[in-house]
Amino acid sequence: MTRLCLERNAEIVKLIEAAKPDVVVLHAIWDLNDTIETTKPTIDALRAGGVRRIVILGPVPVWPGGLPNATATYYRRTQSLIPERTSLFVDQVSGDLTLRNIADALGVEYISARDVFCDEGECLTRVGKSLVASDMLHLTVSGSEFLVSSIASKLGIE
Repeated sequence: MTRLCLERNAEIVKLIEAAKPDVVVLHAIWDLNDTIETTKPTIDALRAGGVRRIVILGPVPVWPGGLPNATATYYRRTQSLIPERTSLFVDQVSGDLTLRNIADALGVEYISARDVFCDEGECLTRVGKSLVASDMLHLTVSGSEFLVSSIASKLGIE
């Protein structure tokens, strides 16, 4: 982690302490470098700031090359719209188990974003006519709204 990252994290922790939220949801571009040791300082800082409920939100599906490109490729090959759910073009590797274990070890909750978007390897590509991701993994407004509405009850918000 760079000095700039550490400074930004410290600023964010101060903002969270001032806001005194009931829950903090941590979401990031999680990768294989995420461990208990790299995640614990953030959890400790949030707890020290008075946050009682911390939720790690796991990774969204990854579309190597980007979902818009996958959609265009599918159309060029088939002359039809990409299915609403597909196992094509999406990375089948998920970091859910690792992050769930990190969350358990640190005593925080875990919600799988991938479980929201994927079922048995087939992942949601669109909500209505809108793609769920604008590139490899960043959610569109439609994708974000779908995710939040899907996990709202788990967070205690409606």
